[in-house]
Amino acid sequence: MLKTLSSQLKPSYRTGRDDLVNGFYTPCLEQSSLYRRAAGYFTSSGLALAARGVASLVKNGGRMRLVASPVLEESDVEALRAGSEERDSILRRVVARNLGEIEELIVRDRLAALSWLVANGSLEVRLAIRCGVDGAPAAGIYHEKMGIFSDRAGDHVAFSGSANETAGGLVTNFESIDVFCSWDDPQQRVPAKITDFNELWENAAPGVEVIEFTSVSQDVLRRYATPPRNSVGDEPSRPRGPLDLVKNPRDYQEEAIQAWFEAGCQGILAMATGSGKTLTSLHALNRVGERGPLVAVIACPYINLAEQWVRELKEAGIYRPIRAYGSTAQWRSQLEAAMTAMQFGHRKFLPIVVVNRTFLSGPFQALLCPDAIPHLLIADEMHNLGATQLREHLQPSIRYRLGPLAST
Repeated sequence: MLKTLSSQLKPSYRTGRDDLVNGFYTPCLEQSSLYRRAAGYFTSSGLALAARGVASLVKNGGRMRLVASPVLEESDVEALRAGSEERDSILRRVVARNLGEIEELIVRDRLAALSWLVANGSLEVRLAIRCGVDGAPAAGIYHEKMGIFSDRAGDHVAFSGSANETAGGLVTNFESIDVFCSWDDPQQRVPAKITDFNELWENAAPGVEVIEFTSVSQDVLRRYATPPRNSVGDEPSRPRGPLDLVKNPRDYQEEAIQAWFEAGCQGILAMATGSGKTLTSLHALNRVGERGPLVAVIACPYINLAEQWVRELKEAGIYRPIRAYGSTAQWRSQLEAAMTAMQFGHRKFLPIVVVNRTFLSGPFQALLCPDAIPHLLIADEMHNLGATQLREHLQPSIRYRLGPLAST
């Protein structure tokens, strides 16, 4: 229940000082039966970043209610005012355009998850359109931002601040929120937030018209309900050890793996150059992967070494790893979608090859979820990461850690 988070929750959260997703958003979702959220902007990448919490909410029979603002163009406002078209037709066009823009940034697995939540009644979405004093659609957008987590015991955690329900609002941008708990709320801010949201949800708030999202967008969502095969989000082949190592492992390689397991699957694999440290690491990956769902993160100091690992993975029968290097735009949406699929149980194995600089970055670390899914970190030539940086950035809940290191 939410009260169990009393000692963990802070009165405010601010980028650079706090982890908004893992420190506040996800823990509250995991303890809630109802999440009410009003935000100026919403994309399903925001939903994906807290997929672990959303999955727990759904598993517990909970629901999420979201009010967000569609992006209306001037022609949309004029058409709504003039009444020259059926209202639903205009809104379908708006929703289709908005989802089309999202699709450019997010692969279809994400939209499938959004569609699945709506179809199962776990997520209700309504759109808020700014209105003038005459009640007609007006220029401007609904830009309010607040949220309330509620549990079955009747406790609530409310918040308000600058963050939207997007990846930018939760991770990339510099944001802040203030938090209020119902069990310690002498100024009665929580009831006020609940009243404000309920008025909004029931279309009783002045200055804005709130409409059903589902009723005008089922045809749009249906297009994304089943991701095509061979898409970026498809699951790669299950890990299996390199055939030559499996058939005829060398004694020292087998001893190294055994020693690593005896150490709790954490330690350095120091082997002479040419003695097969990469193959031995892949054999360890294979053994761990046999235990169940696994996210395998292979961190390398340089891009050329990362490319070499991609080739080695292919030789070992592991295809289509996510290549988290180059510009963030090239890998981020792909990784978000794949991690969402892992958290919702739609896939069982996720290999990621990443360069050290990206691995240590906030956006990359925010997408990992080692508390929910076992992670294996293979830090090749780990001395390049630096002990201080590892202490500062490595999430302690990463269960399996292996540092292949060439020795002389």
